[in-house]
Amino acid sequence: MGRMPTTHRLIAATAASLCLTACTVHKQETPNLTGPSALGKSLAVTVSPDVIQQDGASQSVVQITATDNNGQPLRNASMRLEIVVDNFLTDFGRLSARSVVTDSSGRASAIYTAPPPVLGITSDVVVQILVTPSESDFANATPRSVSIRVTPTGIIGAPTSPFVPDFTPPSPTVGNPATFLASFTGSSSSGQVITFVWDFGDGQTAVGQSVQHTFSRPGTFLVTLALIDTLGRTNSVSKSVVVGQGALPVADIVFSPTQPGVDQTINFNGSGSTAEAGHRVTGYEWNFGDGSFGGGVFEQHAYHTAGTYNVTLKVTDDVGRTSALKQVAVTVAGAGGGGGAVANFTISPTNPAVNTLVSFNASGSTAPPGATIVNYIWLFTPGGSAQGQFQSRSFATAGQVTVTLTVVDSLGNTNTMTQAFTVSP
Repeated sequence: MGRMPTTHRLIAATAASLCLTACTVHKQETPNLTGPSALGKSLAVTVSPDVIQQDGASQSVVQITATDNNGQPLRNASMRLEIVVDNFLTDFGRLSARSVVTDSSGRASAIYTAPPPVLGITSDVVVQILVTPSESDFANATPRSVSIRVTPTGIIGAPTSPFVPDFTPPSPTVGNPATFLASFTGSSSSGQVITFVWDFGDGQTAVGQSVQHTFSRPGTFLVTLALIDTLGRTNSVSKSVVVGQGALPVADIVFSPTQPGVDQTINFNGSGSTAEAGHRVTGYEWNFGDGSFGGGVFEQHAYHTAGTYNVTLKVTDDVGRTSALKQVAVTVAGAGGGGGAVANFTISPTNPAVNTLVSFNASGSTAPPGATIVNYIWLFTPGGSAQGQFQSRSFATAGQVTVTLTVVDSLGNTNTMTQAFTVSP
């Protein structure tokens, strides 16, 4: 409770979302509230001044003027007044009257008094005064509102509240709503708590005992909770909240044909890429291994020279997280289909967890006419080497695994294919 800059930003910035109307120095007006021609009563609301200090004493006059369908003053029209901050009804400050009635000149007024300073709140708070006609023929009794900007004084005016706020820091991740729940201790004989204000340390605030907040970046944030009691006293607490990166998206590549020739169009498909639950993949970065690139879910590409090309894909999700590179090898045969063996294998599952058995199947490898595949040589990085058409193994450590298959045909031709995948924790 001894840190001025942290908690006083709380109540103030919370109301920034309410600053929908520009504030003038002396007086603010709202357009008249009018109904259909048969129900032409109108209501005008002004406030003066519309910028005051949060010192527990500064005041603004809320002036209401009602007229009938002939434009004449409307007497004995009743109104209800309410205080709103950040779309919540609250007692941030006080009104001299909650219900008013117009006099013979069609006018009524109330006084808004600013609350005392709140330790740690150092930003302006925009307070809305809602005025709702009690009579149904005021254009369906739609509320009118005016805004008052309440500016902290930079001093500690009110004594410390005997109520002590507290909260348990959640464990949020980027882009996912986290719930913050305020509690407090203290005797009810000392008054009551009327307002909770949160400062999340990332420039955002909220009002309420239970609120949700979504952090847009990882890191450690100093979150401050302040309260105001019925006697205008304040108290606050600050705690560090660690925001994790969350699950990164995972890239996936499928392409066809799997044994293309020179200048043959190859269809690349990244739609199997996935993002964390509640999120989606929004960006695709392809590298076709020959100096060409792409940026769509689906891409087409042709190679003009025979050979093996490493194609990579990196994807980005809707909160800016990027995946590890997914890599596949595309072997392009020469004109007429080429004369050598072609290595090809599949991995299942493609996104295994630690200690999950992974199967590698090289039965898709081919030899030229009149020849057969006589050897399958595997290299796992990490994981060692092996031989045979089929392999199965698990991986005890999370991270990227690179698999290279070299096939040898009965004519002595060799060909290599490389794929990479990620083992999750």
